[in-house]
Amino acid sequence: MRSSLYSRFRRTVIVILLISTLTLALSEAIAMPSKPYKLGPDVEELLKYAKSHMPSVSEHVKYLASLGSRVSGYPGNEEAAKYIYDKFVEYGLDEVFFEEFNVTVPVDYGASIEVITKNGVEVFKAYTVLPNLVETCTTPPEGIEGRLIYVGSIEEATGKDINGSIVIMRFDGTGYSWMRLVSIGAKGVIFIIDDKSDDTTTLEAVDKYASIPIDIPRVAVDMETALKILKLLKSGKAKVRLKVKMEFETVTTKNIIAIKRAREGSKYANEAIMLVAYYDTWSVTPAWAPGADEAISVAILLEIAKYISSIETERNVIFVAFGGHHQGIAGAREYVYWHIRPRTKEAKKMPEWLFLEGSHIPLIFQIDASAYYSPLSRVVKGKIIGAETELMIFDAGSFYGGTGQDHRLKEQGYVNPKGDFGEYVGLERGYYGIDDAISFLFHEYNISFGNMVHERKLTNMPFYDPGSYTLARRRYYEIEPFLRVGQYAFVISCGTYSPLRFTPADNWYSIKDKINDTWPYFFLTLTWLKRFVTYKSDVPNYTPKTINDGNYPTLIVYVEEFLEELQKYVIVPNAIVIVHFNPRSGSVNHVIISKTNDKGFTVIRGVASSSITGYYYIYAYKDEPSEGPIDYAPDMGETARPSYAVVVSNATYIVTASAFKTSSMVLFNVIDPETMKPLIPDILIINHNTKNGAKYFGLCFDYSWNTISPQTIRANVMLYLSYDPRAEPGPPWDIVMYPELSRNHLIILTNEGKGYWVKKGEQLLMYCSPLIYAKEMIKVSYENLEKARKYKVFTGAVDKYYELATHYLEEAYEALRNKNYRKALALGTVSWSYARIAYLDLRGILMDTSISAIFFLLLAIPFAYLIESLLFEFESLRKKVLTITLTIIGAACAMYLIHPALAISPNAPLVALSFVLIILSATPMAMIISKVVEITKRIRKELIGLHFSEISRTGAVILAASMATRNLRRRRLRALLTMISTIIIVAAFVSTVSVTVTRTIGVLEMYELEKAPYDGLLVSMGELDVLPMEVVEGLKGEFAGEIK
Repeated sequence: MRSSLYSRFRRTVIVILLISTLTLALSEAIAMPSKPYKLGPDVEELLKYAKSHMPSVSEHVKYLASLGSRVSGYPGNEEAAKYIYDKFVEYGLDEVFFEEFNVTVPVDYGASIEVITKNGVEVFKAYTVLPNLVETCTTPPEGIEGRLIYVGSIEEATGKDINGSIVIMRFDGTGYSWMRLVSIGAKGVIFIIDDKSDDTTTLEAVDKYASIPIDIPRVAVDMETALKILKLLKSGKAKVRLKVKMEFETVTTKNIIAIKRAREGSKYANEAIMLVAYYDTWSVTPAWAPGADEAISVAILLEIAKYISSIETERNVIFVAFGGHHQGIAGAREYVYWHIRPRTKEAKKMPEWLFLEGSHIPLIFQIDASAYYSPLSRVVKGKIIGAETELMIFDAGSFYGGTGQDHRLKEQGYVNPKGDFGEYVGLERGYYGIDDAISFLFHEYNISFGNMVHERKLTNMPFYDPGSYTLARRRYYEIEPFLRVGQYAFVISCGTYSPLRFTPADNWYSIKDKINDTWPYFFLTLTWLKRFVTYKSDVPNYTPKTINDGNYPTLIVYVEEFLEELQKYVIVPNAIVIVHFNPRSGSVNHVIISKTNDKGFTVIRGVASSSITGYYYIYAYKDEPSEGPIDYAPDMGETARPSYAVVVSNATYIVTASAFKTSSMVLFNVIDPETMKPLIPDILIINHNTKNGAKYFGLCFDYSWNTISPQTIRANVMLYLSYDPRAEPGPPWDIVMYPELSRNHLIILTNEGKGYWVKKGEQLLMYCSPLIYAKEMIKVSYENLEKARKYKVFTGAVDKYYELATHYLEEAYEALRNKNYRKALALGTVSWSYARIAYLDLRGILMDTSISAIFFLLLAIPFAYLIESLLFEFESLRKKVLTITLTIIGAACAMYLIHPALAISPNAPLVALSFVLIILSATPMAMIISKVVEITKRIRKELIGLHFSEISRTGAVILAASMATRNLRRRRLRALLTMISTIIIVAAFVSTVSVTVTRTIGVLEMYELEKAPYDGLLVSMGELDVLPMEVVEGLKGEFAGEIK
């Protein structure tokens, strides 16, 4: 009995446990949703391969970053190409070969710093900074000498003798302040670069070179060298001798191509899929350019090539490591040109699937990875750190701009061929999509895909919108030339590049602990490529095609100068050509620099065609010998060839750019002195002697990010002036500047009435420019003000502004004598602003007064007629005309003596000429009006008949005037008294109703606070405006010592 009860109890317990377990499992299954993706069977294997081969990727990057500089044309670039070639061979690719092409780069032949102290001379190695546009700043062989002064900013320059010195300053945190030091007299700059610092950024690098060819040598040294130099400086006064040699050279670089052939017998052995990356780099110091972050992409490409070489593929695979990326994606542009179709005998021997025309290359992939910011969440010191960047898939870039709508619709099928997004659908002959891998990374690793995420959900939209990537965020991809000839292509990229790119800090040290987090780029690219090359069916949306070369044009640029003595154009060999597309666009924009050959031309392939909205601006320079300022500059005068706003409309388009032998002048602080904002002025260059415009001239504005916009424009302008080689130093020049679309003078430069003489090859730097602008404007205003005072012209507030301008200019020069440069520049700008207000107001007053002369001279005509009728009334027409003429001349002379209009007119004869022209034009106008009236009367008579009679209105006026004159003659005394009374009354009224427009400064509102919530000076520029740095610098200078 007990045994039976025990057995029954045990069975009951077991059943209850089973039911509970099943219930719990069922509830968990109900509570746990299914995964929002379905993975392909190859994902696990490929993910494991990508992660396991990251140490090999690291080894590649470490080696490539150790080569010193991979800039095209440098030894490290050649070594990198050889390394990639050898790895392709080692990994068993079927064919590996080079394709060479030429690019123009600045080659650093070495720089040194000789520090001269009382104890001797010590020599240190330095690295030349990028050219200022085309000016490499090469010094004479003996170098340049100057006092060595350490400054961190213009504020720290106070009390130091900057003029003629060579300054040493930190690279990070100083922005463009080196140019402000140059503007007060510094003749050279040494930057201290900490290549282990996260503050040595791209944004800082962009501010260490100018876009005007100013000849100021700049070099960089590492921290170790800098500490030695500063130690010598601390021991006492030191001189420094700076030697720089950098030349623009046409160098040969390479694309490295490796081929994995399709399996024998494959139906698709006449097709190829491409995987590309670039291997070169760039830096603010071209000879010191480790480019570690930029090496990651080509390192991943090598490891993917290793995997693909080990499997059978249905299609050929072309791996390309492109060179010349930083020379306007030159490697990709050259490759596409030579691979559209066979163009040489050697090319015709190559397999046809190496060429784009036809149906040979359905798809191109590019890797563009970055390690500095991780796309993964990770744990650091026990804390979860979220992803720092996104993983992006793009279909275009900023070189040419985005793809068309039709192209994009077809692209979607390559990402998600069938089914819901993220669902692997086993097709009959494989699967070529990537949406399941994207969903896997998105949901399992929290990797965001940026442009493919909408409302926290994945969408099938891997498009590049240029408007979303402007200035510093612009992207230039090697896939872009392929897109221009109708190919389909994608780049697997990142949301944010390393901020250390293009600096020496982009080294192995900066990414060695982060590089393992780049496996998602590796995995995604490998999966997509492997699926396409093993897919056993036709690739959709791809049909045979013939490529129109007009969509991928070649630009040929000749450089010529006009020889006055021969009256013809001649070529300029070895010139530097700047080809700038869309300079005013911050999104679709590129610059290509190319050197002409001995025949005076250069060939640039793959430029933007007329189907892309935008223009090319092409400028020509020459700097031979490279020591000293540039020798040739772009000609914008009357003999200039049309090379601006060029639209490339043919497959081969020829442009001629004009250049002329030049001297130059650099103006600093070209701003609107009232708003304190840099601007793009209109400029007149005038021959001081003849007052004619310059026949040969040019100009260049200073800006950043290859873009001219309110955000990028800098307050510096370079003018190119011609000298007369037959009568050196040539004519003196006056400079007049206006704000764009305005004729209110901004700057007037006459060298105090003597004009500026600039000798052959000379570069004149206008040190402390605001003080010069103010001084010149005050001088012009003084002359006009004295003239107005002499003739008692009402000048309103002009006197006050003139006094303020003079006062602040005296204070500015006093600050300059005390070496308080920031205060001197600030007060100089204030003086300039007041002087300009005084000048413009006074100019308006004098102009209005001068114009009144014409009005009063016109009144002299009826006055003369009245005088002749009252006093003489000759019957003879000849006597009548002579009397009227003499009366008008007499009235004009009287007016000249008693009215200031003619006396203060800048050109009284011109006023008289205007009066004569009005009189002469009045006669034919009167005849025309009379004829029109006569014809109108005739037509009216024909249409409605003669219903009334009338006399001529002109005749009636003349009759009335004649009768009035006779009446006045009868009572001459009364008439005379009436006229005198009328003159007095009118004169009194004129003095009370005359209006002068002027500006004044006043307090709009004043209130007191017990305690302000800030310690300093609050300045507001409006809700939607940004306070310019010039305002901040100006206020700090003007109120130095008064505000923080």
